[in-house]
Amino acid sequence: MDSFVRQGVDYCQYQVRSAPYWRTGMEIFVVGDDLLHASSSTECTGFAGTHTGGIQMRVVVLDGPPDEISDDWDAISETTLWCPHGELSVHALMGGSGEGLDAISVPPGLIRIRAHARDRIHEVTRTDDDPPEQHELLVWPVSEEIGPLTLREDHIRRGREQKRAKAAVYAMLDVIRPYGTHEDHDPDLPRVTVVRRLPGTMPKLARRLPVGDRSVHLTRTGADTFEWRWTGGSAALPDDKPSVVRIENGSLRHEGVLGRHAVMLGLIWDHLLERNPDDPPAWERERAE
Repeated sequence: MDSFVRQGVDYCQYQVRSAPYWRTGMEIFVVGDDLLHASSSTECTGFAGTHTGGIQMRVVVLDGPPDEISDDWDAISETTLWCPHGELSVHALMGGSGEGLDAISVPPGLIRIRAHARDRIHEVTRTDDDPPEQHELLVWPVSEEIGPLTLREDHIRRGREQKRAKAAVYAMLDVIRPYGTHEDHDPDLPRVTVVRRLPGTMPKLARRLPVGDRSVHLTRTGADTFEWRWTGGSAALPDDKPSVVRIENGSLRHEGVLGRHAVMLGLIWDHLLERNPDDPPAWERERAE
């Protein structure tokens, strides 16, 4: 898509989806900045200056990451989505896609979204002399989920608080959920890696994470490696294959995870890396309350 098209926005929001919309995503103002918020493994929310009306939008699909960060935009942010069937769509909050913004062909699997915005002026203060508000989404395939990232901020910056515990509750419930009756099972795509930067000192990792009647066992297998394995429970396990957690060059790498779990496991690790390992994880605290 070379040219911009009109895309509707409602309450300053539009949504980017890499799978059919069929369930409630995570609330806004939980994870993200003032341009892009994580909603689920297959959805994110973009924020416009326009409250209700239209903005100019285009989507550019790339084979790999951009060579540079463009100087032409006021705000730039990134996030990752799981795209099981190779289609991406942009929607207004209340529904409706601009011309050519529905069912865009993209690489199946894990994809990175870089959102650009400029001239985000609220309609109350916008005049006829102001340039139109424009947004651009760059999309490319990745094999690693590195979490939300702010590359540039504009005047709308409000310093959003990251509610990592709340995000982890949603994420864990999403990881353990069974497939819905109307939900297609994900295709057989390669497993991927979740990457997170470690805090200044390596936190102590719990050897067991309770998740209702199931649990995750983290077993040390080397000086800097652990096995992540699901056990127990009467329901099917989220993943019957173990994966590897590796500490390397100041980062935690969770390798060999299912693509549909990657974004959610990233949110879970964000919580685990900042919590006291002697305390129950956020999803268990909420269940107890």
